[in-house]
Amino acid sequence: MPVTFHLVRHAQGFHNLSREHEKIQDPDLTDLGQRQCAALKASFPHHDKVTHFVTSPLKRALSTCLLGFAPPAEIPIIALAELKEVGDAPCDTGSNIELLKRDFPHFLDLSYVPEAWTTVYDWVSWDVKLSQLKERAVKARLALQQLAQGLGENEHAVIVTHGAFLHFLTDDYYGVKPKNGS
Repeated sequence: MPVTFHLVRHAQGFHNLSREHEKIQDPDLTDLGQRQCAALKASFPHHDKVTHFVTSPLKRALSTCLLGFAPPAEIPIIALAELKEVGDAPCDTGSNIELLKRDFPHFLDLSYVPEAWTTVYDWVSWDVKLSQLKERAVKARLALQQLAQGLGENEHAVIVTHGAFLHFLTDDYYGVKPKNGS
């Protein structure tokens, strides 16, 4: 049997509370988000089969991975910059690597996160942005495909990312509109 990927949208972050909260840079989870993670941890049936965790380097995704799956110490969490959210708002702008190391000392592999990953792009148009997002999604799929090649049969990997980016990752982005996450 091939490798199984479990695609997970992060739990509720502070930016989900209101448009005003979207001004918070790289927000973490709300209390509800933490409870959602506890429910995920209690209901996910494949904890014993997961051999890899890959996540967006944004705090809400990292926290969802840690709280929702409680990875054992011997399994590092791989942060993959390509899995970040699609927006250019402060809430979708990540923290610098040193801050992530400080806030998430839990065996976090940041080797796939370039120093400049927090750069915010000023897209000229939605068409340009759409093209770049599709390109980033292809890079993410290739990285996950490469990971899968190193896994054995019946192994599972958890991928934690963002609702809007999941459309691109799965190549199902129809209906995604500018400034409208999902």
